Amino acid sequence: MGKIMSIMGPPACGKTLLSEKLSKKLNCELIKEFYDMPTNIVRELNENPHSLKTQIWFRNRRTEAMLRAKKLSKYRDVILDTCFLTSEVHIREMKDEFERKLATEMNQQDINLLGFPDIMIGIVCSEKQLYKFFRKRNAEYEQAKESFNHHCQVRKLYLELYKKYPNIIQLNTEGMDFHDEKDVLKIISLIKNEIIKKKDEKSER
Repeated sequence: MGKIMSIMGPPACGKTLLSEKLSKKLNCELIKEFYDMPTNIVRELNENPHSLKTQIWFRNRRTEAMLRAKKLSKYRDVILDTCFLTSEVHIREMKDEFERKLATEMNQQDINLLGFPDIMIGIVCSEKQLYKFFRKRNAEYEQAKESFNHHCQVRKLYLELYKKYPNIIQLNTEGMDFHDEKDVLKIISLIKNEIIKKKDEKSER
């Protein structure tokens, strides 16, 4: 039986790139949140990133990824570049109260039905580091003028999420280059040490 590791973090923090590097080094199956984004979702993200439409589309991608990971983990370790738990962050940004309530109920049902990944890694980085990734990837769904400011706000909400769920291992990637093998190996070492630490804390309770 394999393990499911989920890499989470604010948009443009490099979680997909890091997941790709880790999957190769650890010989794990990689499952991405999405491979192609429909044109109407790209447009919606640029015009109204907090709409129920976008939340449902991303929710479906995240739950599909988790369901697939559960099947594959029967035979090998799996790395996800997402986690349905992070829907909670984006739901908080929704403006319509009724839609926010619907999305919250849906998210709670996902948690109850799917449970949590075996290992959850939360990327921590500064706004400066975030901006570096943001400019480099220049995604078509991040063309609105306020996109980066929105990411900075979401970054703060992710830090709150990490505190809410103590099982999330906070990984500070400040100044690290995910293309650099030494940094990737350092990250793997940090993750392993934190997993041991979490197990020790659990056994002491």
